[in-house]
Amino acid sequence: MKFKLFYFILVACFLVISNGCDSSSETETNPINNLVANPDFMFNTTITVSLEFQSTLSGASIGGAYLEIFDALPGENSNLLLQAYTDDQGSFSHNITLPASKTSIFLVNANRDFFEFEVIRLDDLTGSVTGSFNSPYNSSSREAPAWSYSTSPYYSTIYSETYDENAAAWNNDTSDMFGCFLGNTCIGVTGGIYPGATLLPDNRVLFTTIMYLPNTSSHLINFRYYDASENQVYLMDSWQYVTAAENLGNTQNPYEFYYGSWNMMPDAYLISCSSPGVGQYGMLAFEDNWPQQGDYDINDLVIYGNFSYYVTEMVGDDYTGYFEIAYKVAAIGASYTIGFAIQFPENFQLSNITSSNGLSYVEADNRTVVFCDNVRDFLPGAGGGFINTQQGQTHFDAEYDTVTFDFYYNSEMRMVMMPWYEPPYNPFIFTNGVRSHEIHPADYPPTELADLNLWGTMDDTSIPDEWRYYRTENNLPWVFMLPIAAPYPLERTSILDAYPYFDDWVESPWEYEDWYLDLPGQRNPENLYSPPGK
Repeated sequence: MKFKLFYFILVACFLVISNGCDSSSETETNPINNLVANPDFMFNTTITVSLEFQSTLSGASIGGAYLEIFDALPGENSNLLLQAYTDDQGSFSHNITLPASKTSIFLVNANRDFFEFEVIRLDDLTGSVTGSFNSPYNSSSREAPAWSYSTSPYYSTIYSETYDENAAAWNNDTSDMFGCFLGNTCIGVTGGIYPGATLLPDNRVLFTTIMYLPNTSSHLINFRYYDASENQVYLMDSWQYVTAAENLGNTQNPYEFYYGSWNMMPDAYLISCSSPGVGQYGMLAFEDNWPQQGDYDINDLVIYGNFSYYVTEMVGDDYTGYFEIAYKVAAIGASYTIGFAIQFPENFQLSNITSSNGLSYVEADNRTVVFCDNVRDFLPGAGGGFINTQQGQTHFDAEYDTVTFDFYYNSEMRMVMMPWYEPPYNPFIFTNGVRSHEIHPADYPPTELADLNLWGTMDDTSIPDEWRYYRTENNLPWVFMLPIAAPYPLERTSILDAYPYFDDWVESPWEYEDWYLDLPGQRNPENLYSPPGK
């Protein structure tokens, strides 16, 4: 009898201990359970900023003025977001996607003059910038601008020649003149009878060689090209920061620049826009257990991508052009089969899709792009387990796939100013080959193919009539979007343990909008996946 009683007590203690371990484990992997978000907070780390600019000179509007938009002072830590021209009346208006933590943008005109504009924050999701800029060298005179310059202690070696097809020879071009600038101060003029820069036959690509000896720190050097036959100054499309300790070349080894001319965009309405910036990549991170909450390690699928589009024709506020979307699968921390897609707004019509891997297609609605039905196809040979979420395991580095397609944009069909009207639009995944099992960002609408019967089941609290989609009881989402290719948490590591300020951002969005940046105390490297060698 005593033995049976002892055995019963032993089993009971074991069960209590086991349940305690399970409870502790669940709390450890789901600290997110204690986080409650505002039901109106959409977890956007970017805002849509409407731009309204006017190009003027001495009070008069200047049509066809070139402009660029940067998210910071142009240099190593800035991103080029947009290139465009003003219309015939000197006006330009467009929307861009900007990190919510940014408080200003920089406009650069064709003469490399910088104009900083404050972003007026309207609400959690939108902002606006209004202002004017000038183009001082777009002169009506056929004379070269009155540039004053000195050569000491600066030296430039630039060649100006054009190709004579009849003579099959290179000759000096007396219509062209080049200026070497520091900021807005010309320090050397060349061209025509002067030694100058080599201009290729199509007059679009310029090679320059320079010997530059700065005598003070932090110069900004660039080149301007004056074409007397067009009476227009052009700036080459790059520039260089230089300090006194960083001479650019010498008499034995000149420093070489490669430039394309600013006048390469023939249409005055042409726009090119890139999000999060030219050559930069943002991040899409998905939890795949919807309508169950999951563990919030946000690595079930991680995509790094860049959205660029080019407007080739405009009629009023409507325009046509094409997209180039470069993306790669960075991680798969799931056992499910996952498909990846993006739905564009109802005012877009898409066509003529091509992709470097041949896996992408446009659905019948002509506005939903399915990039792939199974993201593992991007990582052949990786197998069916977790990929790039466990430190010490084999790392698989996928190539960036490029998807291009044409679009028509109808401005009159745009209904509201919501974040899915701008890049990255409305990204979503579907699981286990079931196209209707869609998982979208919080409050982003589903497609017409979504299974509505899943809403309001398990941990999902969607209420379509109240425009509430893909939220838990605590108003948390299943999808996260960042404007940088940030590191993601390790397998079964909560985002709270990887990014200490994530919960602060959720509770006070405007105070912690940079929570994901690599700033002191904002990341826990031991809880973030790091590819070998990094």
